Amino acid sequence: MYGPMLLASFADLAKQLIASDDLGEVLPQVLKYSVGTVNGCEHASVTLVHSGRSLDTVATSPTAAELDDLAFGTGLGPRPEAC
Repeated sequence: MYGPMLLASFADLAKQLIASDDLGEVLPQVLKYSVGTVNGCEHASVTLVHSGRSLDTVATSPTAAELDDLAFGTGLGPRPEAC
């Protein structure tokens, strides 16, 4: 069962998502929330892709960004294959 603190932080995040039209503003908050709530998750990143082209990467750390770049640079891993 989820505790009240987790539910309250999710409610705050949901309000931010609804109130903003700017993904660049909201995605770092989503990633921060993910790292803070998913057991074993230390880093997270999201790469926005359009028509097979990587447009932008948002990451919680340089490590996450580097791993993202490596995956897309080599074409190996689930993320590049999904795109």
